[in-house]
Amino acid sequence: MQRLDLYLQQQYPDLSRSFLQKLVRDGRVRVGGEVILKPSFLIPDEAEVVCEIPEPKVLQVLPVARELDILFEDKDMIVINKPAGVSVHPSDTDAGRPTLVSFILAHCKDLSGIGGVLRPGIVHRLDRDTSGVIVVAKSDAAHRALAAQWEKRSVTKEYVALVRGRFESEEGIIEAPIARSTRDRKKMAVSRRRDAREAVTEFRVELVSMSEKGAFSLVHCFPQTGRTHQIRVHLASIGNPILGDVLYGDQELNKFFEQKYGLKRHFLHASRLKIKHPATKKELSFEAPLPPELLAILQLLS
Repeated sequence: MQRLDLYLQQQYPDLSRSFLQKLVRDGRVRVGGEVILKPSFLIPDEAEVVCEIPEPKVLQVLPVARELDILFEDKDMIVINKPAGVSVHPSDTDAGRPTLVSFILAHCKDLSGIGGVLRPGIVHRLDRDTSGVIVVAKSDAAHRALAAQWEKRSVTKEYVALVRGRFESEEGIIEAPIARSTRDRKKMAVSRRRDAREAVTEFRVELVSMSEKGAFSLVHCFPQTGRTHQIRVHLASIGNPILGDVLYGDQELNKFFEQKYGLKRHFLHASRLKIKHPATKKELSFEAPLPPELLAILQLLS
């Protein structure tokens, strides 16, 4: 005899196990003509199993047409160069503003749905004011395959940041656990609390520029883990906050850069992402150049 959920997973490899288990609990699966509500139910030998797969629901997010900077697209996934100022998905702080999910819903006509809902599968996230490469799945199968790569830490991620000050060495590793701040729930912080999670960021300094406000370093960051605000928190924790960062940065310096250079976002850009294709397993590398507003600041500082 075999567990019902494991049997269903073999029969429907494109659907996630959690989604199939939900179908069982919702009474959509019959074994030998009887509705079974337990995913762990053991199927008697030669019993007929019938599973009702509902049509995907429509996500309660309105599609919004907007031109996307598409780096790659096929039936399994879409890779986008996300602009700053756009959240990846709806949240309480967005006050009804369109998100990347809204734009993808308007663009994609071949979504097969994630978890029974017609929506793009968000595998990883970029903060609202972080620009750059982001990959989004179009199906359950692609979502699972991509998510597994993040879980195994087999993905190569590279970010570019402009920060205050110099570094003691041209390259290094920041290993500091991160947890939710106890002082401000909007912020994360380096912490030794029990609930703090491992966080590791490698970095390499590309150049150092001087201005009337001191030294600034352009640094490439390679996060080995994916904690919320990880790069921003790690760089601030060693005394090199990202310019324009309203949560973790130097507010006086942020104001100076906004007034003199027009910097109205934090200077953090997801420049490169290396993954394996969720279906073909072919290694793919995607790059997004620095957006004009950030490139202009570097040119003015050089």
